[in-house]
Amino acid sequence: MAQTTITGQVVDSLSGDGLEGASVMLKREGKTVTFVRTDKNGYFSLKVERERNDKLQGSLMDYSRQTIDLEKDDGNIIRMAQKSFRLKEVRVLASPVLQRKDTIIYDLTHYATDRDNTLKDVLKKLPGVEVAKNGRISYNGKELSRFTVEGMDLSKGQYNKLTDNIRARDVKRAEVVNHDQPIKALRNRVFTDDVGMNITLKDSVRDRLVPILRPYFLVGQPTHVGGDAAAMQIGKKKQLEYTVQYDRTGRDMEG
Repeated sequence: MAQTTITGQVVDSLSGDGLEGASVMLKREGKTVTFVRTDKNGYFSLKVERERNDKLQGSLMDYSRQTIDLEKDDGNIIRMAQKSFRLKEVRVLASPVLQRKDTIIYDLTHYATDRDNTLKDVLKKLPGVEVAKNGRISYNGKELSRFTVEGMDLSKGQYNKLTDNIRARDVKRAEVVNHDQPIKALRNRVFTDDVGMNITLKDSVRDRLVPILRPYFLVGQPTHVGGDAAAMQIGKKKQLEYTVQYDRTGRDMEG
């Protein structure tokens, strides 16, 4: 049986560029008969006594091995697929929960959905955070000793007003501080067992006056008969809150 010269090319399956230094083996019944390496343009040439069912197999580091039948109509082109490739764009998403020393930071934008109306709705979803029916907040079973928004205690401890009135779509982060020390001069000096929480707002709403209106209805009545209205302006240096209740049923609002 006379020897035959077999030629072909090894190329990248995506770009079509020739691959230099790839090994091309002639396989017969699973065994390697002979092999050769490709030139700088991916071309190869080998002499062999051919038999039926001979195959060509290409291999190269960082590429998956590829086997083709000998003498296909495409001229023995072996198309190699990369095992790994460089992405044109990489998005790195931060974890929704981070810890920095005694502070646990929750990314509230990860937990808030269109179904959530208030900050309280979002806080109920945070791991380790519990919101009681009366609105009191606990972390790992310990009730908060301090609740601030942008570092300030606007509610003077009555934070139900804030968690009920701050909109879910306006919040950015919740920071839970273990061993919370409200007195700056004593921080890192006098440790406590208290737990505090600070809420950070999105830049788009910080320092802006945000109105909130919550009407309520009587059963079977299509027209609302009262409700609550509030307006809040929360920033890092100045915070204001205005609230009003109205009722059209004759109920004593002072009761």
